[in-house]
Amino acid sequence: MSIARIRTRSGAYLHKWEARKQLGASQGNLCVYCSVSLTWQFHANKPLALTCATLEHIIPIAEGGQNHMDNLAVSCNRCNGRRGTTPHDLFKKGFGK
Repeated sequence: MSIARIRTRSGAYLHKWEARKQLGASQGNLCVYCSVSLTWQFHANKPLALTCATLEHIIPIAEGGQNHMDNLAVSCNRCNGRRGTTPHDLFKKGFGK
């Protein structure tokens, strides 16, 4: 399944852009890790800003996680890149949450 489709609890599918917006709103438009205020502007052919909202798999796909709303959070581009293979809970603890 493509990352462009995210499954919801009801079994319906959302496009990743809609999932990102819904998750961001439920998190108060803050990064799940560092609580920076997220930006939502994407520009073709330009690198993402460090505060740009990105989808973050809580359990990575490579470790059996799925493209499901319950397995996603929204983080800033900086934290998403820094997390690497660090488990979600351990990385989050690094920010005192």
